[in-house]
This record gives sequence, structure tokens and C-alpha cells, in this order.
Amino acid sequence: MSEIKVSESIKGALSSEITLSGELSCDESLSGQLSSATEYDAYKGNYNVTPHAFEAQTLQTAHKLMGEDVTIAAIPYWETSNVSNGMTAYIAKEV
Repeated sequence: MSEIKVSESIKGALSSEITLSGELSCDESLSGQLSSATEYDAYKGNYNVTPHAFEAQTLQTAHKLMGEDVTIAAIPYWETSNVSNGMTAYIAKEV
């Protein structure tokens, strides 16, 4: 690894697509990080999801830029009385 020589001034330019962060100290060191923006397609799917019984769901979000939070609704739950004087519960299933 080569040695960094500190001079009286540092000159350069950054475009709006690049971020430079770091630290320049009097100890003859320069450290930091340089990153650039990556292009992503916008996610155009549903942002509100309700779980279904016995059915997996996948939101196609891989490598997509999302503009909102995904909201996952509570698992649907219903109770009804039954002929045995008890209650029947329906979980994640439409009645």
C-alpha cells in the first residue's frame, strides 16, 4: 500500500451523483468512503397486504426502489356460534 502525502491544499470536484465522506487530520492521513448512486426501477406493486390462509405471497421488490412502507394487515379472524352451543373460529379465511 502506498503512503499518502499531505500537501497544503486538496482540490477536486464531486458531481451530484457521488457522495464523499471522511476525515482529514493533521496526522497526515485521509480516510473516508466514496459512493455513487445506483439506478433502480420503481416498485409498482401493492403496498398493502392481507395474509391468506394456505397461500404464500411474494411482493416483487428485489432491486426496486420503494416510495412507501409496506403495510401488512392483521390476520383476518372471525368467530361464530355453532350448533353445539360453542364458538367456531375462522383464522385467515373469509367467512
